[in-house]
Amino acid sequence: MVKRNALSFAKAGAVVFLLLAGVFFASAQDPHIEKSYNKSRFSLTLTHTPLIPHELYSANLGISLGRHREWQIYAGIGGETAPIVTFPISFSYVFFMNSNHHLELGLGLISRLEFVREEPGNKLKTLFGPIGATVPLLYRYEAPYGLIIKAGAQLFYSWPVYLTPVISVGWRF
Repeated sequence: MVKRNALSFAKAGAVVFLLLAGVFFASAQDPHIEKSYNKSRFSLTLTHTPLIPHELYSANLGISLGRHREWQIYAGIGGETAPIVTFPISFSYVFFMNSNHHLELGLGLISRLEFVREEPGNKLKTLFGPIGATVPLLYRYEAPYGLIIKAGAQLFYSWPVYLTPVISVGWRF
């Protein structure tokens, strides 16, 4: 019973948060805003995602597509606090482009390259494969001079499934 009430409370909180975020983003729109970086296509972001039991750090190169640069494709390289190299790739859409405040929603995949020593013979074994899929929901601030700050939550679908915070800082060029 308590678990069911907690789940209902979490769902209600998420709905209220999304409604408030929608009101904020809609009220922050200015159709006459002219951004100097509307023509820039590329961005570089550094991202931190705390996962259980490890933390994921990555550097991502992004390219913006579309008439208003609302479609984003990111590919990067990263690492965990464990001896693993990660390769994140994601595709996202940026809402509310007529403002410095945006909502970013996407889908992604993270693969890993891991080096493991096997005990018999002390041989080094290389493992490569997907870690899991991601669904980021982020607040994105883009300053008029190119600074990008993103923060939000990411559903990390692996075994088990995690809901993790995401913090990212970057530059558009």
